[in-house]
Parts: sequence; C-alpha cells; structure tokens
Amino acid sequence: MFYFIVFILLLVLSVIERTELDDKSRSFLVFISWFILVVVAGLRYETGGDWDVYGQFLEKVTPICEFVSSGKTGSSRHFEFGYFLLCSIFKQLGLGIQVLFFVIALFDITLIAKALKHYTKYVVTGLFVYYSLLYLTLEFSLIRQAIAASICFYAFKYVPEKKMFKYFLLIFLAFLFHMSALIMLPLYFFFKVRFSSIFLIIVVCLGCLIMLFQITWINRALLFVVGLLGEDSLRKVVIYTTNKVYNVNRGIGIGFFLNLFLFILFLWKRKRFEEKAYGNLFLNVFMVNIIVYYYMYEFIEISVRFRLYYMLSLVVLFPHLLETCPKLINRMVLSIVLVLYCLTTNRKIYMNDPSTIVLNPYQNYVIHKCLDKKSMGKIRLIKNEEFVKKERKKEKKNE
Repeated sequence: MFYFIVFILLLVLSVIERTELDDKSRSFLVFISWFILVVVAGLRYETGGDWDVYGQFLEKVTPICEFVSSGKTGSSRHFEFGYFLLCSIFKQLGLGIQVLFFVIALFDITLIAKALKHYTKYVVTGLFVYYSLLYLTLEFSLIRQAIAASICFYAFKYVPEKKMFKYFLLIFLAFLFHMSALIMLPLYFFFKVRFSSIFLIIVVCLGCLIMLFQITWINRALLFVVGLLGEDSLRKVVIYTTNKVYNVNRGIGIGFFLNLFLFILFLWKRKRFEEKAYGNLFLNVFMVNIIVYYYMYEFIEISVRFRLYYMLSLVVLFPHLLETCPKLINRMVLSIVLVLYCLTTNRKIYMNDPSTIVLNPYQNYVIHKCLDKKSMGKIRLIKNEEFVKKERKKEKKNE
C-alpha cells in the first residue's frame, strides 16, 4: 500500500504539472517529486534485495588509506572499481551503509531530474514514469547499476550535440560502477542514425517471430562477446546462463504485447517526436530496448539487466507523447492509457504479492530507529530466496 500511495502522489503532481503554471510553480513541483524519491529510497531500512550484500561488502572493504598503502581490497567480492572506491572512502570516513544508500539515491535522482530538464518540459511526469517503471528495481535492488544508468541517462544529451568525447567519458565513468554500461559505447553511433520505419517494422517482426517460435541463438554469441571483456565478466555471464535460478526463458506474457503496443504507438507519433531535439535519439534507445526484449528472450536475467538502460527512453517518450497532443480530449485518453501501463509494471508490489516480500512492507530507517522497531529484513530475504527457487523450478518444468 505504501508504494501505491507514492504512485498516486506522484501521479497527482504530474497532472498538476500539465496545467497552466508559471516556472516557479513547476520548479516547486519538481522539487517535491525529487524530494519524495530521494527520501523513500535513501532512507529505506533493510528493504529491497541488495542491502545485506552491500552492507557486508562495506564492513569488509579496506579503508582508502590502507588500500593505497597495501593494495588489498579486504573483500572477496569483486565489484567494479568505482563502487569499491566509493565504499573504501565511506569506510575511511566511518560512514555506514544507510548513509551510502542515501548518498547514492541523492546522486541518482538528482542526475535524472537534471537530465529531464534538457529532454522534456514535463519533468515531474518523467519522474513519475521513472518511479513506475524502474525506480523500485534500480534504487532498491541494483544500486551499482542505478548509478551507471543515471550517468548514462545524462550522457544521452551529448549525442545530438555531437560531443562524442563527453559521452564516452561519462559512459566510462558509468562502467566503473557496472560493467554492463560498456555496451553503451558503440551505441553512440547507432543512436544518431534515423532508420526508416519499414526497417524498424522488419526488425521488430523478426524479433517477435524469434521469441514466438523459441529460436535459440544468443548463448554462444553472448559468451564470445563478453569473453572479450575479460575472465571476471565471462564468469558472471556463465553464472547467469547456466545457473538453474537464472537460466530461464522469457515466456509469452503481457510484456510481449505491451512492448508491441508501445512500438506501434511511437511509430505512429514518430514525426511529432522528431520535431523535438531528442526525439529520434530516444526512439532509437527504445528500439534497443525492444530488440533486447525479443531477441534475448532466452535469458531473462541478462535481458532485464541490459534493458534497464534502454527503458529509460520511456521516461522521456511518455512525456513527449503528452506534449504532442494539442487537443484536451486526446491528451486525457492518452494519459489514462499511459497511467494504466505504468500501473501494470509494479502491480504485484502494490498488491503485496508474495514475490515482492523484499519490498513489502516498506521500512524507514528513521522510524525504525526512533521507535526501536524490530526489522524483518533478514527473514524476508530468506523467504524471497526460497520463493524465487520454487518459481524458477516451476518454470523449468513447464518448458
């Protein structure tokens, strides 16, 4: 219920934003939305799927001064150097995991909000879409990739500006926090191209057929490409492609049709998108999202990880859709459709489904410490692990 209340609150703010407001009022709405997102993620307490792993890493990591003198990291876990360095500095300063979570949430949401000001006039609507589609995954379970994704999202602004060096520099910075960001380097040249609508239709139709007929092809290709990045990268991919928990195909579900619906909708509005400075760019980013979804159906875990970068296109394209509807009635109908789409993404979380136990109920650090409440964090993690294993076994039996 807590997450649904936040959803409704951000939805109301986004609706208010699209009325006749002066710049000062719009800025105030952006601040409120930004504040909500920072506080909810930054002050979460033993909530989400990552807090225990990252908490243990911070406890064991070597302080920065000791690392410089000895070269020892102090932890057996191999996280990217940027994240290690951040934790090492926090350890040196005597700061705990809660401060780390808050600083990361502050950085991510601030960078996304700042980038949105370049991409659309409906910044609050963009933040609402981010919350609905990506926030609870990135900010509550994948904080390293959340840092990388926010940096990549900001880097997009340099593509139309043809500032390749700045783009590459930011992508490299993102790579220091999550290796998957490296895939964004060659895509710089792809993002600049305007592909014909016929070509895009052929690509999507072919992907649909590959997924419908369960044509396997990606395993060897993926292992070869990732192997070029080094042994550590290859080891992680091997785990995701061979481990029984992760090695599961994506089935034909609601996502198959929702992505197809969005593709048709965006193609219909393509000319209006291209009137905007970043329209073609984010349409191309969305196309990569579509390609990954249909063509990489064999491995849900890897597909989801890659798609998190490209789904950020919806944070811009959804507000663009509303901007391209001059008639009030058309805008109202489109708003209802987009809200329903956003609602379906986290419907299980809002309904307190057993699969979302690591998120439900939400625990706030300040409240738990002030009231001295007992946390159920550890128990929830154990139950979630058991639930995931059971569900993946069922999926394997049904194949």
